[in-house]
Amino acid sequence: MIFPDAQLVATTYLRAALGDIVQSVSSEPPGPDDFVTPLLVITALRPPAMPNRWALSASRLFFTVIADDQPTANHVAAIVNGHVRAMAGATVEILGGTATVSTVRNVSAPEAGDDSNQDQRDAAFSGELLLRPLRTP
Repeated sequence: MIFPDAQLVATTYLRAALGDIVQSVSSEPPGPDDFVTPLLVITALRPPAMPNRWALSASRLFFTVIADDQPTANHVAAIVNGHVRAMAGATVEILGGTATVSTVRNVSAPEAGDDSNQDQRDAAFSGELLLRPLRTP
């Protein structure tokens, strides 16, 4: 049984879903020369993939929207939050096959970042994706 990478699944899904709402969806912040806002950075806390009786793998993801001002960061984070909640039941074509998001749970509300020592502002939230094993061709 091979489980898909939750970060790859979320990044691929949200790139298609968000369109022009964000300039970039990635798993790490871009370098200073490539930094355009608003952008979405998705990081993951991956416990070891341990199939359970439902044959699902759970991963907690952290979604951070970075923008030039706090209202934009908050607004875009709310839009992203809605798309993450809508991922349940979605199938996503990734390298090696089709990933299926069984369940999305424990999604927190977006909260504004508190670092005022930077030029950009952020808003972030987290959620858990439960993924089915990868379906390969």
